[in-house]
Amino acid sequence: MAALVRGTRVGSRLMTLLQRNSSRLRTHIPAVPVRIYSSTSKKVNQSEYVTGRRTEVDEERIQEIIREGKREPSVDPNDPGYVSHGFSKDPHIDTWSYRWIFFMGFSILMVVAPLYVHYLPESNGRQWARRQAEIVINERRKKGVPLIDANMSDPDKIVLPSEEEEERVWKNLHR
Repeated sequence: MAALVRGTRVGSRLMTLLQRNSSRLRTHIPAVPVRIYSSTSKKVNQSEYVTGRRTEVDEERIQEIIREGKREPSVDPNDPGYVSHGFSKDPHIDTWSYRWIFFMGFSILMVVAPLYVHYLPESNGRQWARRQAEIVINERRKKGVPLIDANMSDPDKIVLPSEEEEERVWKNLHR
């Protein structure tokens, strides 16, 4: 926070210098002093429970809080400590729905689903294509033929457009 305050002070000084030295900036940017106060720098009013340097401690209240933390959650809707999870009006079904949904959400969806997706076979087939290419290359090397044939497809089977059709298409492309 102190660095932010220092940076703000430096920035406000820089703006002041710029405003003094530049007549253009003077008309557009007003000189506004900027100060940032930290919430920790404000004086905190002392609580009524703080006396001197020690805080008064109510041992009975501490023991009551500990006892409340150890007790089982209430399933009685009339109990002031009852917490409904919003799944059902029946407290028993509500509690089991809450537990089941969070079990499924955290253990199944957040653990099992990523593992399943991670171990799925690849969908784009890159590894398979590479293995096939290596097999073909090894076969061609053993046979002593070039890796890439100049006549990959039979030249007699290739149908080329006539010269008039090619000129027409060429003219349409370059208008």
